[in-house]
Amino acid sequence: KPLKMFFPCISSTSMAFINPPEFHCQPKLRFAGTHKEFPQAHDLIVEALENHIVLPNRFCVKDDSTSFLSTYQPPIGIARITLVHGRGFHDSYSGWGVKETPDVYCILTLGQRTIKTPVVHDCLIPEWHHEMDFLLFDYDQILQIHAWDHDKDRFDEEGDLGFAHVTIRELMLASLQALELPLYDNNGEEIEASLFVKCNMLPLSSQNLASLFFPPLSVHLASGLLTITVLRAHHLKLRPELACTFCKIEVGDEKFYTQIVKRGYLTDPLNPMIRLFIFRLE
Repeated sequence: KPLKMFFPCISSTSMAFINPPEFHCQPKLRFAGTHKEFPQAHDLIVEALENHIVLPNRFCVKDDSTSFLSTYQPPIGIARITLVHGRGFHDSYSGWGVKETPDVYCILTLGQRTIKTPVVHDCLIPEWHHEMDFLLFDYDQILQIHAWDHDKDRFDEEGDLGFAHVTIRELMLASLQALELPLYDNNGEEIEASLFVKCNMLPLSSQNLASLFFPPLSVHLASGLLTITVLRAHHLKLRPELACTFCKIEVGDEKFYTQIVKRGYLTDPLNPMIRLFIFRLE
């Protein structure tokens, strides 16, 4: 017996990866009958995927009668991440045998937003209590944290202190308590250091709440969102077999580019359907 007596008409389909997919390959470039390794191709492929089908970006196919706005799925809210403190870091020794205490800072990434924390100088138990806002589209989005040792000499490389990752769902289950995240090295081995992180979910509201905050919000906290939707372009004067069209959006110092539309099944570069952009108001 069928679950339904009729199958509903589908006017649009959208799809996306919640987090950037792992992509392992060894690209090679064929030139004059020989094959040469092309390691840059891996980064180009990953970047292309993230810019098109990794949240908040979605790949959408719809018929002409469906409004793009009807396919829009807004963010769940704002995830306010607080990096509380760390522990377990160790002194290191230079080539001259001089003991050096790390100057620890972290880089946090969620979706397409990356934020660097302040540097805590000469400390094995650094404390930040640093709040940062990220747009959240799915509770299973992964927050990536990378700890570094800031080098005062601009000619030296920053010291890698390890990385951690956690889903927003796991942070939310901690019920506003700081969750301890162990750090791992580049080989995936757990090291002794760890970071304490907590998350508070802020729902989106149409009311102006910015005036309720005193003192004013910091540069890493959002006071609002501006959504710009570029629906489509019409009758572009280009040769269809050669056309590869896209749009560029500028707001302040930020620049965003739509996906490139080429001629193909359900795509028309002379009448391309584009997508939306979300800008943070701080």
